[in-house]
Amino acid sequence: MVPDAIERIKEAELKAKNVLETAQEEAKRILSDAEINAQLKYDEIIKGAMKEGDNLVREAMKRGNEKVEPVIKETEAQCGNILSLNAKELQNVVDLIVEKVVMSDGNS
Repeated sequence: MVPDAIERIKEAELKAKNVLETAQEEAKRILSDAEINAQLKYDEIIKGAMKEGDNLVREAMKRGNEKVEPVIKETEAQCGNILSLNAKELQNVVDLIVEKVVMSDGNS
């Protein structure tokens, strides 16, 4: 009877050991799956944030270009007007500027 009880205890210990090992392996697998899923979710969030950031930059550039475009066109037109002056007109402008500078300095 005692040997039979000892044998049953050994079997129960072995089953308990197997159950514990199985549970530990399952816990490791669950942890590993959770880490993998967390990394995938993290990557997905980062990718979405980067895409949203790119869209915001692109939209800001578009709005900035829309605001600057009239200024650029006006500046180009003014530069074109200056470049289209002939030598005589340019000399007249220079003379007017010199005259104003000399008159404002008081050395006329």
